[in-house]
Parts: sequence; C-alpha cells; structure tokens
Amino acid sequence: MYIEGPIKLIKDEQGLRHYIDDPVRGPVPVYCGTQLKVIYNNGLIEGRYESSLTESDSAVKLYDPSGAYIIIPEGSIVIKE
Repeated sequence: MYIEGPIKLIKDEQGLRHYIDDPVRGPVPVYCGTQLKVIYNNGLIEGRYESSLTESDSAVKLYDPSGAYIIIPEGSIVIKE
C-alpha cells in the first residue's frame, strides 16, 4: 500500500499520534518502527520512524541503521510503501 502526504501530529482520545494525511485515504496512522521516506531537496531520505509522543517531545525522528537520526519537521511530505 503506497501512502504519501504531510506528516501531522493529532491528539485524540487515546493520546498523541502522527498521521500521514493522504489525499485519497485520509489520515493514516504511523507507528514506531515504520519505514518512511521523506521528500527533501528533490531527493529522498529513508529511515525508521520513532517518536516519544509526549507533550514535551513529539518530534518525528528518522533513524538510519547506525542509530543516528534526524528530526523531520511536522508537515514534511513522507512516503510509506
């Protein structure tokens, strides 16, 4: 299943969760450990999604195999295959 759209933080009755706002499917939840591709400067950055999902730390972190990570701004266009 191919999903693409901006990643957004939404708070619902179960707490905080990131979603990909897919124009066809609507909001699709993203779970820790999911492989994502981020569109950046006409290229792609791939990595494993992680987030603490707390009020004080809800940053989108994208990890590479070495354990290093970058923080992706909310609203970035991501792809989940």
